[in-house]
Amino acid sequence: MTIISALVGDVDSAVFAVIHLLWLNLIMDILAAAALATDYPTDDILKRQPEPRNLHIVSPTMWKMIIGQAIYQLIVIFTLHYVGVGFFTTKTDGYQHQAFVFNTYIFMQVFNQWK
Repeated sequence: MTIISALVGDVDSAVFAVIHLLWLNLIMDILAAAALATDYPTDDILKRQPEPRNLHIVSPTMWKMIIGQAIYQLIVIFTLHYVGVGFFTTKTDGYQHQAFVFNTYIFMQVFNQWK
């Protein structure tokens, strides 16, 4: 998203600033690490047979979900970034608009983690 928006407009019109990308990486890494560290293995998982060697890690269903989620997030974020200024009833500066887009993206990522 950041690369596409920087190529379409100038560098300052990117969807996320550098500090946003750092926060995004920090938030997503902490949530993933906390999920891995707090999830205890159950007896059912430990008794399960190993998967075959030739089985793909990402199944076709998972690919459909990944691509669908990526398209959904691209549409929402690009709509908010390029047309979103008109959604506000009061005049806002660029920082508030950029913060709104960033927070929307973070919420989409957080709620995407739950089934």
